Amino acid sequence: MGTVNSNIAENKILIEVIMFGIFFIVISSCISYIINILTAIYSLYFTIKKEGSLIVDICQILKLYGILYNVIIREGVKI
Repeated sequence: MGTVNSNIAENKILIEVIMFGIFFIVISSCISYIINILTAIYSLYFTIKKEGSLIVDICQILKLYGILYNVIIREGVKI
C-alpha cells in the first residue's frame, strides 16, 4: 500500500510540474505576442506622426502587415 500511495504522490507532483511548464510557455508566448503587436502599432503611429498626415507610406503598411502576419503565424502556432 505504501508504494502505491507514494507513486500517486509522485505522479501528482509530476503533473503539477508539467502543468506549470505549459502555463509558463503559454504566458510567455502571449506576452511576446502582445509586445510584437504593440511594437508594430507604435511604429505605425510614429510614421503617421512623422509624416504629419494619415497618408502613410505603402512600405510602412506592408511592414506592419508583415510583422502582424509573422506574429500571428509563428506565435499563434506556439500557443
